[in-house]
Amino acid sequence: AGFGKTTCVREWISVLKRPAAWLSLDTADDDPGRFFAYLLGALQTVDPGIGAAIEPIVRSGQLPPAEALCATLINDIVSLDRPFLLVLDDVQLIQEAFILQVLEQLVTHLPPQLHLVLLTREDPSLPLARLRANNLLTEVRAADLRFSEPEAGDFFQNVLGLTLAPADLAALTERTEGWAAGLQLAGLSLRERA
Repeated sequence: AGFGKTTCVREWISVLKRPAAWLSLDTADDDPGRFFAYLLGALQTVDPGIGAAIEPIVRSGQLPPAEALCATLINDIVSLDRPFLLVLDDVQLIQEAFILQVLEQLVTHLPPQLHLVLLTREDPSLPLARLRANNLLTEVRAADLRFSEPEAGDFFQNVLGLTLAPADLAALTERTEGWAAGLQLAGLSLRERA
């Protein structure tokens, strides 16, 4: 939390200029009926036809088998003529076996039109090793999101309007380990002091 995963992806999407469906998850979304209703809603912002055939079934609470649900989504996505992104934010909150089974099938049979972005604080129960081995996974980890000392200096100066002595900047960057939220909290605290 607080490393800037969501901010990083939002910025990336704004530069990409590609359609994106975004689903921010919370603990209540670890329910298959709720998750898939929201997932269909997010996907339909890209194209209203995605999941239209199964939407009434999902909304009724009677979910089809995982294979049928995933096959329908994949077939609908394959029929699209343009690529898009699906962002699932806070995936660590999803632990329900049925949801993870569908996500695994989706990842395993990913249509070329879909670029799946998972934002999570921990590795999800998906075949990550297989994806890494097949060069189908790009990972951005906490170490990649940590602010370096020059980046922290730019942040303090350009965002918070603070100029710190080099030794203070180095100490603060080291103590926060480049954690964006930690730097921001320290900067807000410093702003109120002489």
